[in-house]
Amino acid sequence: MMVQPPPATSQLQRFANDISARLAQLAKDPPDLLAYLQVHAECLISALRPVGFIYEMQNGTTFKRTLLSNVESLNYRNLPEQDIAFARAVRLSADKRQAVFIGNNTLPSAGVHGLAVEDAPAPDELPLFNRTPFEQMFVPILLGQTTVGVLHIWFHPADDATNQARLALLKRTCGEVELYLKARRLSDISQEVTRLSTYSRLLEELTGDLDLESVSWNIVNYAREAVSCDRVCLFVAKDYERNPQGRDGLDYEFELFACSGLKRPHPRSEQAVILQRVAQKLTQLSLSNPALRSTGTRASQEEAPNGSHPANGAEAPAPLPVPAQAAAEPPTERKSAEAPERGAVTTGTQRPKMQLTLMARDPAKVAKRPPEVNEYFELMPMNWATVLPLFDRENRVCGIVLFEGVKPAEKLDRSFLQMRDLAVSAGLALGTALHWNRQPSLRLAQGWVGLR
Repeated sequence: MMVQPPPATSQLQRFANDISARLAQLAKDPPDLLAYLQVHAECLISALRPVGFIYEMQNGTTFKRTLLSNVESLNYRNLPEQDIAFARAVRLSADKRQAVFIGNNTLPSAGVHGLAVEDAPAPDELPLFNRTPFEQMFVPILLGQTTVGVLHIWFHPADDATNQARLALLKRTCGEVELYLKARRLSDISQEVTRLSTYSRLLEELTGDLDLESVSWNIVNYAREAVSCDRVCLFVAKDYERNPQGRDGLDYEFELFACSGLKRPHPRSEQAVILQRVAQKLTQLSLSNPALRSTGTRASQEEAPNGSHPANGAEAPAPLPVPAQAAAEPPTERKSAEAPERGAVTTGTQRPKMQLTLMARDPAKVAKRPPEVNEYFELMPMNWATVLPLFDRENRVCGIVLFEGVKPAEKLDRSFLQMRDLAVSAGLALGTALHWNRQPSLRLAQGWVGLR
């Protein structure tokens, strides 16, 4: 396999200007952290053609791998001590707020009495080394005077001039991240990294799970943690299999199936019926806006307090490169509904755009509101409510997640922009569980397993 030569030094300045322009444009309407890092990585891949990279982002007092590519080339499986050495390089770059460079095939110093590195009594005190055939660079990502991340990136060997040009471009490109962080007002990036990690764990829990109750509990518990509200309820389509060609999923009869942190009310109790009515009504309002269907743009929302904006459609960002821990994510979870799995039955319809329809308690708007919403605020001790529809493979609404809260929903809009992926990934898992839950043979097998 022929290795492409690195770009000429004279080209890197042009690359730097192009990257700065693209990232500055992205910071005007900043996406979530993972989507931004994906674009950031694509820029570096196009300009520098690295062998691989890892974005190590701050998570409390440590650093967590948030986005990575081709880590297998470092051969950590056979060289675990190399992983430890590079972790020390990440910490060194973060502490000194300076780039660290380690040449290829830089052998470690001999341990005490000739011991190997992995057997040395104090491996953390040994000089940095690099047993790989690639040159390693560690570049800090700063927010003011604080290191919030480190980009670990490695290349095929090159001459000193090329390495200096690479390092200059990496420093400038990593400096662009600060503009994004300030636009997002992310003073503590650990919360964002924790959210991404939690979402990865959710996908792992949903992988291959056909039990409807297990899937439902995982969805509502994650949703409540992500949005930080008082209660999250999940409604599922009762006649999901009997009406497979539903117009847009709203023809179904929905029933309350799970509540976060609480015992599920009886599906036919007064409380459950009121919750079901308001959830289905808010879903209709979220999906029926003509402006959204015709243009796909954001529509204004009269009910949204504090000047918040509606959340746009539920398309997930293209997964390039790979988020850390995404190797455990099933292929069906990482595809958007516009590209169904091979062999899946599809109606050929596109997933409707949705907006955030947030209803807050306000006596002045009682006359203008649907009766389902007024009934909800009369009998429920909540001060706001909103919904997130869940889409299956055929882009039908197979479930509805209802969020409720007592405290003011000051940051709800930002939280829902981060929840767009859940409408797809959780919808796929819920639709699959609903399908198999309706199969008598599967229920019989589950009962037999339970008896055993």
